[in-house]
Amino acid sequence: MINKKEKNNMSKKTPGLFFALIITTLFFTVSANAQDKSENTLRKIFKLVPAEYFSIYCCDENPDEFIKKYVTVEDTATGYMQGADTEEDPQYSSFQMKLFKRSDGSYIVGFHSESMRWSDYYFLDYRNGKLKNISLTIPQYSTENIYEFPRNGTVIKVYKKKYDLPGEPLGVDNSVTKGKKLYDLVWANGKFTVKKKK
Repeated sequence: MINKKEKNNMSKKTPGLFFALIITTLFFTVSANAQDKSENTLRKIFKLVPAEYFSIYCCDENPDEFIKKYVTVEDTATGYMQGADTEEDPQYSSFQMKLFKRSDGSYIVGFHSESMRWSDYYFLDYRNGKLKNISLTIPQYSTENIYEFPRNGTVIKVYKKKYDLPGEPLGVDNSVTKGKKLYDLVWANGKFTVKKKK
């Protein structure tokens, strides 16, 4: 049985506990919102990149830890990011990412993923918090091209891929480098256009 004195003590403590609970909840809600708003667009987009384009094998697959440890350039002013998992060898997984902003606030994302066995280039549409591959809508897009995403500016230099051993899969004995320059891919007024040398 709870006596009258204990009952009064409980009723006095309850409002204090309730108030503390409300304050704690509000604190964590505000902190979570502030953290979400403070995260820049580069990081938000990088975290959305599908594993089939770039996989994080280190850091318990935690993108925040990967960014902290392995991102070497994070230039929010120009919309450029790059990094490599250098724990063993940068060839095992590296990436480049460049944002091209549209007037409506959405982006086209140029993304390059490279390892010892592949070197792939993608163009992704970012809007409403989602990414979609739109590579085939880019003028003269080809998986056999190298797209040199710039840290500064909005002109992508495009080259033909050159293989050490044409026709063989990429690996230790077969790497890919820049071959003949084909054209520039120029970003202006929310779209890419091809500009060839005269």
